[in-house]
Amino acid sequence: MIALRPLRLPRLPFQYRTMKVVPVPVRDDNYAYLLIDEHTNTAAAVDPYDVAKVSTAAETHGVQIVAAITTHHHFDHSGGNKVSALGYIIENF
Repeated sequence: MIALRPLRLPRLPFQYRTMKVVPVPVRDDNYAYLLIDEHTNTAAAVDPYDVAKVSTAAETHGVQIVAAITTHHHFDHSGGNKVSALGYIIENF
């Protein structure tokens, strides 16, 4: 018989446990999201279909958008990619 030990995950430093997820209504039936790092006041925009609404939400929460994530190719998720790319400075890491 094999004895199983409980899985112990490492505790993350405090600054990595402060992400806030903010839903942003962009259509009658769809949302974009801001993934906000409260430690740095930066955010990733997920599916920024309506860039103006997502930008307004970022301003309301006092964060700077530093990344965009598109979950899949449907227009109601990826429709704002071109405008988003033109409106923000993209740094290469």
